[in-house]
Amino acid sequence: MRGFGAEVHHAKTKDGYYIHVVHIINPEIDRSKLRRPVIFNHGLLESSTIWLINANKVKPLPYEHQCGEISPSQLSANETQYLNGPMMLANHGFDVWLMSMRGTDWSLKHETLSAKDPEFWDYCLDDFALVDVPTVIDYVLRKTGSKKVGYIGHSQATFSIFGLLATIPSYADIVEPVIAVAPVAFFDHITSVARLLFLGTLTATNKDKHGPFPKEAKELRTTLASVCKRPGSFLKTACDLVEMLISGKGDKWLLGYFAHLPFFTSLKVLRHFGQLIQSKRYQMYDYGAEENKRIYGSTRSPSYNIKRIRSKSLCLISTKSDALSPPTDVSRFKNQLTVPLYKDIFIDKDFDHFDLITSAGAKELVFKPIMAIFEEFELNSANCVPQQQSSDYKEDFTNEIGLEYHKEKDQVENEATAN
Repeated sequence: MRGFGAEVHHAKTKDGYYIHVVHIINPEIDRSKLRRPVIFNHGLLESSTIWLINANKVKPLPYEHQCGEISPSQLSANETQYLNGPMMLANHGFDVWLMSMRGTDWSLKHETLSAKDPEFWDYCLDDFALVDVPTVIDYVLRKTGSKKVGYIGHSQATFSIFGLLATIPSYADIVEPVIAVAPVAFFDHITSVARLLFLGTLTATNKDKHGPFPKEAKELRTTLASVCKRPGSFLKTACDLVEMLISGKGDKWLLGYFAHLPFFTSLKVLRHFGQLIQSKRYQMYDYGAEENKRIYGSTRSPSYNIKRIRSKSLCLISTKSDALSPPTDVSRFKNQLTVPLYKDIFIDKDFDHFDLITSAGAKELVFKPIMAIFEEFELNSANCVPQQQSSDYKEDFTNEIGLEYHKEKDQVENEATAN
């Protein structure tokens, strides 16, 4: 729609899930001279499409400074490009990849399971952190031939990268920079209505029951997109109230946002969030004393050891009015780090959890600072080398998983909803 190309990839995890990854192509830039790859990852009930909502005015632009310092005039030119993170970076010569974690509407394929099988939905936040994210990182590095990859995550996706860096610290040498937008690890002071949803799943559902949430995701998106655009109606007022309760004080959500929320997740993920609130720890999933002993070797589920995070490129972007990730909880995470943050960007205004990636105000407050961080890393690391695609690059788009995937997507989604 906007002149960029898109290639669909599927990164297969060790437990058989096919993670949907979209490779954004800027046709105005020589692909042999691309700068480092950058992975965008999404939050709860979102998918990769959440990053594209502010892109309606963005067009592909040429970029001639892949291996040299960019002039201030070029950095400030074409202001509309800064409305959208992925296309902004694509316009500056970066190799952009958007991932959708297992269970979202885009990632409903599995080697042996169907989305109508309860076993398909037996995953939690640990699977995102320790399987999906490193799988996509390794996949992108293999495809591009790069030695480094940048990572930009929103909300749940920050939990995932923190967990990976705390469990396998060596990823700090590979993933540079790490941008955590609306960072979450602790939920001691969450005031969002989502708190009730998370805690409710601990008592209202059988912990051994697995399935998608919400079952009617597609229908809900259609209804929200229709209802919430009607000015002056009672239902529109209700939509405004939901925004405030979930996100905190901030800008009104764009209509496009209502068309892309919610996407599927698993009940087990919601239970995991509930456990984080209940335990006041940044912990792995709690299966109960007996099962914990079998899985972890201890009756208590382990905490992610934040002190093991040794990334020197970690950047946090947070805001004072975030009801899901309030400043006090972000500070608790920062206080446990043993390595200084590369950047700590705090937005001291009424700018909420979702404004950070969906609001037009994100151009100045979020995306321009991100662009500056990536420019610094390119200049400091001299990572500007031609990339070589792997020999199996074309094969990914000619096999059944690649070409036939979208033909099957609606059928798989309908099966999940029916189940």
